Amino acid sequence: MQHSLNQSMLPLVVAIYKATGRRFHISTALRWCRKPNRYGVRLQSWGVGGRRFTTVDAVHAYIDATSRASDPQVIDSTPV
Repeated sequence: MQHSLNQSMLPLVVAIYKATGRRFHISTALRWCRKPNRYGVRLQSWGVGGRRFTTVDAVHAYIDATSRASDPQVIDSTPV
């Protein structure tokens, strides 16, 4: 996934909250970025000045990829 100039970089937990409406602990969010989950999926993020940033689209892509990998019957939720 390429970062587009249209997407705004947000601090990690802020982007996850905007994408899901839920607050996750920072250690959970960092784990999603640093090592692949059991399905080999990692959240795309960027380290800038000692802080970790991502986009809402990257969070959606992470959730969709994890859902598809965990259950092949899941329908892709990306708009056509």
